[in-house]
This record gives sequence, structure tokens and C-alpha cells, in this order.
Amino acid sequence: MAKNIKTARGRTLDMAGLIARQERTRAVSNVKSVNARGDEIDSSGKVVKPVNQVVAESYASQVGNKSAHATKSSANPNAPLSPKQKRELEAQRQKAKETPLLDKLAETPKQTSVVEKEPAPEPVELLEDDFIEDEDEAIDIEAIKKACLDAQAQKDAEAKKKGK
Repeated sequence: MAKNIKTARGRTLDMAGLIARQERTRAVSNVKSVNARGDEIDSSGKVVKPVNQVVAESYASQVGNKSAHATKSSANPNAPLSPKQKRELEAQRQKAKETPLLDKLAETPKQTSVVEKEPAPEPVELLEDDFIEDEDEAIDIEAIKKACLDAQAQKDAEAKKKGK
């Protein structure tokens, strides 16, 4: 959609068309070697790094997302590293140098079998009399199930009567 602007002198100016025509020219700003789109360019005006890659690198440095397929550097190559970027760079260097736990794990042989030092005790055979001292204290599971089913049936019948 073209955005037409009327100037103070009464002329109409197509801003979208103007931007589209000038996006490959060198930008005038405090950021060196970029065009109007944001692509990094060399001294002759050829694109060195497209704006999509610059944005992906910036996103990766801020968010640290592995799916962002770029190296961790700032959009301006002359800019100093932020404290976060310095910490991340140092952490990457440390990971490359030291992995003592992984090295130790790789050195230890894998255990393939378990040897018991003492034999397992013989299983004790339990009798019903060990659990129930009196016949009066015995729990009748079937009676409990029947009582629960009867109570549920009674609730269902009451719900039907209320529903009609």
C-alpha cells in the first residue's frame, strides 16, 4: 500500500516508493558500512552480510536461543562486547578447556554385573494366623464392596428422582 504524503508546497510524495528505490544506497549514520535496509556493506557498496543474518546474530546474542543460527557477535563489529557477551564467551572457552567430570566418567570402566557380598536371607513363610488374631477382627472385603455398591445405587436412584 503506497503511502502518499502531501508536502508544504502541495506536491505529493510516495514514501514507500522512495524507500524502495533507495534501500541499496549507503546510509548516512553513525554506524559504519550499512545501507538503508541495514545490510552490512563493503567500501564498494556490495552486501557483505544481509540484514536477516545481522538480526539473527543480534537475537542469538540477546536470547541465547540455539535455533538462532548465528554466531554471537554484535551488529556493529567495532562495538565493544557487553558484560553478558563477555561472560558467555568466557563460559564457552572454559567448556572447551575443562570437562573434568566427563573425563573422569570416560576413564572409569562400566559396571557390567552386580556381585552380592552376602546371600539374601531365606524368605519366611507367613501364615494367615500371623495377621488375624481374632476372627471377630477380620475384615470382610466382599461385604465392604457390597455396601459401597448399594450406597452408590441409592445415590443414583435419588438423583434420578430429582432429575424427573
